[in-house]
Amino acid sequence: MNESMKDRLTAATLKAIDSRRGAHGLSLRGIAKDAGCSHVNVYNYAPRGLADLLWLAYTVGIEEYAKACFESVRNRGPGENYGEALARGMLAFATEREGMYRLLWFDALEGEPEGEALAAIRRAQEGFLAETNAQLEDAGLSGMADAFAPSLEIMFAYLQGEVALFINGRSGSDRKSAAEAIVARSGRTWRILIEGARPNGEPGRSPV
Repeated sequence: MNESMKDRLTAATLKAIDSRRGAHGLSLRGIAKDAGCSHVNVYNYAPRGLADLLWLAYTVGIEEYAKACFESVRNRGPGENYGEALARGMLAFATEREGMYRLLWFDALEGEPEGEALAAIRRAQEGFLAETNAQLEDAGLSGMADAFAPSLEIMFAYLQGEVALFINGRSGSDRKSAAEAIVARSGRTWRILIEGARPNGEPGRSPV
């Protein structure tokens, strides 16, 4: 199947973001050349030029990011909990696709997500909620997804902060040890949140 020019421009933008490890300083002409079109023709697919190309890339990136995290959770090792597996997935994606990870947290993006980008965000959110609900059921907390939502927001905010420090080199010079420490802390955070969600008096595992 032949790729559309829109697809080629999106792929060229993703390639440029990955190669530069970020979206700052990208060249509209360079992306157009890589996609095989004139920079003038870009505006037929991205009316605001580079700003819209970044949103096209974001739409693909958020889906790839969610997929990587889901695969990490589903393929986790024996004894590894949801928090640990989620942290591993996030760290792996951020390490391999640093530029895209930065873009996902709105680095260099203009305006608010809409259209395809907004729909992709909602699909990712729904996917994460479904995965979390499955984990809650495994922990004996079936039907607690809505009540657990604020705790899940805390978990994601915490992990985003940890990964941001990691890719900016602020988690220590030994990246392997730093990554393992983040995974371990994420695992403890998940256990604490799970214990906090249990009804008072219900026996559960130690939060630490």
